[in-house]
Amino acid sequence: MTDKLKVTDTTAQPDQPARIHEVVVGERIFSYPFKYHEPIEMPFAHAMKFVPIPSFIVEDENGERVIAAPKTPDRHSTERLVLQPDEVVAKVEELTIDALLKRVLPLRGGEKFKKQDGKAAIAAFLVAHRRGGEAKKTTDAKAGDEAKPATMEVSDMGASEVDKMLGFGDEEERLAA
Repeated sequence: MTDKLKVTDTTAQPDQPARIHEVVVGERIFSYPFKYHEPIEMPFAHAMKFVPIPSFIVEDENGERVIAAPKTPDRHSTERLVLQPDEVVAKVEELTIDALLKRVLPLRGGEKFKKQDGKAAIAAFLVAHRRGGEAKKTTDAKAGDEAKPATMEVSDMGASEVDKMLGFGDEEERLAA
């Protein structure tokens, strides 16, 4: 896997000024000015944010297009999962580190991951993200560690936890609102 990718905005027009697009990477926002038919070289983690957007073309150093990982419907979806003859369903721990990175880097917060973080940490983040949690990067996960849900249902919270989540401090503040 390369450190840099090239990104082209296919909606940029020759007679228009550069189209500015921003990506959030960690706590920072990066702006990129896209001009007509001019690919921009950017760090791998930044470029991966553009992969799921159909109007962008992301290519590696050999000019090969980087394709988004297939979206799978969740349990609430009315879409059916249709596999092509060359596709299979696999558990995240069965994927290679490159396949995991391809799936995690476009996600908010996923850009923090690198190969060195290991398969277990990246898989745990992906599982937590699919469960709807605000997944945190954990670099101390070991192979075989089980991912714990990163969310709590409101119905499982006590009144004080719900108040804290909504920004109320104590009983008096809650009653005043």
